[in-house]
Amino acid sequence: MSETPNTAPVAMTLPPVPDPTGGDGYDWMAKLDRGWRPVAGIKGTMIGDWPYVVVAHYDSPATGAYGVTVYLEGDVETHAYTSRTERDRHTVLKYAEDAQDEGDGHGERTEPHRDANGGVDGHSRPV
Repeated sequence: MSETPNTAPVAMTLPPVPDPTGGDGYDWMAKLDRGWRPVAGIKGTMIGDWPYVVVAHYDSPATGAYGVTVYLEGDVETHAYTSRTERDRHTVLKYAEDAQDEGDGHGERTEPHRDANGGVDGHSRPV
């Protein structure tokens, strides 16, 4: 699990995610529990490329823990955040751009909506 020093305690409160072996992304999604839910998009931006890339979110306002976990063709990566806004921003910037860079798996490129400042769906890019 990836974490920064200020999110290390939050990372410890995220529930475990399923083992990615023994199936594809659809199988992995079916095993998600304990508050994890698959996310196909955020604010109109497509996220992932099911069943090859599956993004799931976890929200616990009571504990201040927000997580994103990504199944990528048999590997899983999980990140913890202290706010939903930062988690969603990371999800859009990282995983929508990955889909854009790699195409949609069917020979077409996917493009997130960008505003005049280069932000994605209302999220400003750091300068």
